[in-house]
Amino acid sequence: MESQNRKNVKKNYIYNVIYQLFVLLTPLITTPYVSRVLGSAGIGQYSFTNSLITYFILLSSLGFGYYAQREIAKEQGDKTAQSKTFWEIFIARLGSVSISLLIYVLLLLNGAFGDYQQLMWILIVNIIASAFDITFLFQGNEQFGIIVLRNVIVKIIGIAAIFIFVQDQADVWVYVLCNSLILIGSNLSLWTRLPAVLSKVKCSELNVKRHIIPTLRLFIPTIAVSVYTILDKTLIGVLIPGTVTGVGEDGLEIIIKISDIENGYYEQSDKLVKMVMTVVTSLGTVMIPRNSQEIASGNIDRFKENIYRALQFVFFLGVPMTFGMMAVAQNV
Repeated sequence: MESQNRKNVKKNYIYNVIYQLFVLLTPLITTPYVSRVLGSAGIGQYSFTNSLITYFILLSSLGFGYYAQREIAKEQGDKTAQSKTFWEIFIARLGSVSISLLIYVLLLLNGAFGDYQQLMWILIVNIIASAFDITFLFQGNEQFGIIVLRNVIVKIIGIAAIFIFVQDQADVWVYVLCNSLILIGSNLSLWTRLPAVLSKVKCSELNVKRHIIPTLRLFIPTIAVSVYTILDKTLIGVLIPGTVTGVGEDGLEIIIKISDIENGYYEQSDKLVKMVMTVVTSLGTVMIPRNSQEIASGNIDRFKENIYRALQFVFFLGVPMTFGMMAVAQNV
């Protein structure tokens, strides 16, 4: 049994690495083409606006991501209990998504995003997509293969759309829209699997309130972990002043923000670092459902062993990768 569990963890780790790398490789595959067509300023506009929308997605998700995955994992093998937990969490998260969406729309209507108003209207799709993100159900059941297969298919279609429809510097909004549609398409694609995974439950049996306090407790550490990965791009967009002039596709002079150019360069280098990090951090996502099930079953010794082995693995890969990135980085 223990040997089988280890095989499942290894298999799910490989699946998750493939998925996370593909999420990062999707923009990397299109980078040479998009960089040439949109330029560093266009990529910078996407990077800055994407960092802004991420704050609202964090608010809409609260701490439901890890919490939901853990709760589903605790009830592996009990289809009825999992179904109740799933719908309770889904309904509870609809509340936070609605609050985030309301705040976001009010800011849009008041022109709070200035020159980026058009792109921010498009990115409203990302908040809506967060409401339909049910990857936690399959992660909790350690079914990472389903997530990988469907998301890879959707993202391949999205890559094709970028090459077809993004043609010049004015198509930044098209690029943003393609990425947003990839996101919501990935989330909606998993819903077709629900009838096979869940059973029917009565609304009267649901207790949505029991999930509110636990997920709020997880919200603060989630913010602490997530903000540092997006705040840098926001600060570049806010703090770097000045503009430069350039020439558009039509030959006319255009004004470009220096912050957009800087964000464009930073975005591309940041992707390389995150791609390396993904190989290490993917294990954490895989171990959450496994360790949650071990704790729920009272297997504390096995839980401790999993933590110890995970730490060994993280240091085994993380330390040489860190020095490797330092070795190939250009000295300034």
